[in-house]
Amino acid sequence: MSAGNCKILVIDDDANCADELCLVLAAAGFPAESESSAAGGMRRFLGEPDFRVVVSDIRMPDCNGIDLMKLIRGSCPRGATASLILVTGHPEERSINDVLKLGVSTILLKPLDPIKVVHAVSRAVDLHTPPESRSEAVLRRDSPQESETRKADPLDEMPLEDILAALRRIVQEGKAT
Repeated sequence: MSAGNCKILVIDDDANCADELCLVLAAAGFPAESESSAAGGMRRFLGEPDFRVVVSDIRMPDCNGIDLMKLIRGSCPRGATASLILVTGHPEERSINDVLKLGVSTILLKPLDPIKVVHAVSRAVDLHTPPESRSEAVLRRDSPQESETRKADPLDEMPLEDILAALRRIVQEGKAT
């Protein structure tokens, strides 16, 4: 499964934060959509089968992110295997222990670092991608035949620093609007 058909669902009651996350993820090539409530996020997850990664805030007025993740885990077979990432501005030891029991892959602290977000989502998407299609396989050129048959990606030749600078500019432009 490629990133193109492994959508990311962002759930955060702070619409600006959710929009910024979606912008960062889109700039990195990950299709992402957002919901501003836990209830809306749950409905969206159940209604759209391409969501394989869920990024959710922990503190939301209608349902906290940990309870939402429990609901997702128990909702359907896809929920049991979805990659879960939580974000919080208020890390608490109890919350972190609960999260680890749920199998959440990553906890990100606010204010969010775009590079850490992209890295966490990339790892989560890789869990739903066959090994031969993973990003590491794209970067690895084991044989001349493989490099000739795969499509050229301009990011393959771009230095990492330039990619990170572009992501930072996109985030700053999103904040300016």
